[in-house]
Amino acid sequence: MKYYLTFAFGISIFKPLNFMDMTSFSIQMKFRVNASPEEVFTLLADPEKIALWGGGKSVLEPKVGGQFEMFDGWVKGTVIDYVPGKALSYTWRPDDFHEEWADSEVHYKLRGVGEGTEISLEHVKLPNLKETKDHETGWEDYVFGPINEFLLHHERRVIS
Repeated sequence: MKYYLTFAFGISIFKPLNFMDMTSFSIQMKFRVNASPEEVFTLLADPEKIALWGGGKSVLEPKVGGQFEMFDGWVKGTVIDYVPGKALSYTWRPDDFHEEWADSEVHYKLRGVGEGTEISLEHVKLPNLKETKDHETGWEDYVFGPINEFLLHHERRVIS
């Protein structure tokens, strides 16, 4: 079976009603892969599987409040939603975030579509437009592009 990945992108800038607050930046992206929601969830949540497509060490404790790390510890956070096959969320704090910046949050929602899965990604609370653009490119280059390549070149049994 051939795998394919389609993208739909969007950057949103939300201005809060209280103008004393900083502007909040977010990314909304949709991807479609020819794998089941359970397989996609495993690729996003199982540290051994993340290492296969993403390289490097990762940690994801499968519970709300669990520890999260990816890309050899470049990004760290805490799991805030964990529903196998359906949804995964965690806080996201890369090593290069300034100390005064709040953690951002990553939210995945998975929906079965035909023989595949639509992945809705929302990355919220990004500190500025530069980080937003860098992360938008990063999701494509370091997460969903490699996941698609992994699916193209590995048998399904590797995922389950």
